Amino acid sequence: MNRQQQTAMDVQAAYQQAGIAFPEIVTKPEWDEFNLDQIYREIAPLMCDNDPSFREQYQAMQQQLRLSSGEQAPIHRQWLACDSQIVNAWIAGKYAYTGESWDAFRQRVGGSQLEVQDGNPKANVIVFTSAMPVAIWTGLALDIFDDRIMRLAGVLHNAAYSILRLKADNLRLLTFNATPHLTDDHLRTHR
Repeated sequence: MNRQQQTAMDVQAAYQQAGIAFPEIVTKPEWDEFNLDQIYREIAPLMCDNDPSFREQYQAMQQQLRLSSGEQAPIHRQWLACDSQIVNAWIAGKYAYTGESWDAFRQRVGGSQLEVQDGNPKANVIVFTSAMPVAIWTGLALDIFDDRIMRLAGVLHNAAYSILRLKADNLRLLTFNATPHLTDDHLRTHR
């Protein structure tokens, strides 16, 4: 969660420069993203074996990455159909996978609800995390638990904010994917 921690520290510094109190930053592993690299390593080869069309798309994507940036994808690389197919296969549990399952991931992120309240029902909490945890919480507020969460994550801008209100056991979505602080269009990026 390096990018998320850096964002939290930048926001904290801005508050402090303005003379406004900001709480101590606490890292909570339950808000971490799933291991996309492991999903690609384990599931993509199985999908390539089962689907020649997918294999062709996946190999073209790998070639594109090698030509553009070496071994790692640029942060703002546009997702291709094969990227979504791999994650959707993981969500559906279609292939053997030794890492964290979709259900375990969703429960880990969604299970942090009680801890967020921290005993104070009126507390405001800011969480710096990634697209899928935001989408999971949005899904909880909207009673969405399946692969549609991936669609929510897919539209989230980097550095956007969403506001959810948790009162007792009632989670409500108030704002989703807001970017008024990103004044230039080129700052509104996706994964």
